[in-house]
Amino acid sequence: MNLGKETTWVSEFYKLYESRNIDEIKKRLFDISGTMIYLHEILAEKNIKLQEKDMYSEQLVIKLHLQKLSLLELSRGHSIKSNFYENKAPHIKFLDLSSIITIVRSQYESLLMY
Repeated sequence: MNLGKETTWVSEFYKLYESRNIDEIKKRLFDISGTMIYLHEILAEKNIKLQEKDMYSEQLVIKLHLQKLSLLELSRGHSIKSNFYENKAPHIKFLDLSSIITIVRSQYESLLMY
């Protein structure tokens, strides 16, 4: 195992996290899940025989991708909308942090299963 490359990879993601550059984090999230979908498509096109333990990996990759799309949508925030409340400041957005945390936890579970 080459610890140098793994350390570099972890260090790079830690720096990205610490930068709080939301646009770059979203871009990386989109790129990584898109790459995983692409790789699974290549395997399917080439009719690669998967081992029994890998049979459900495609479902997990799709699940991760859909969760990523949900996270990106939730990160845009929501205006308060109601039949009984006039929204006088529609430009103010609220984050649904509990849903974001739930999806991130589910992504960790999916990644560990993968």
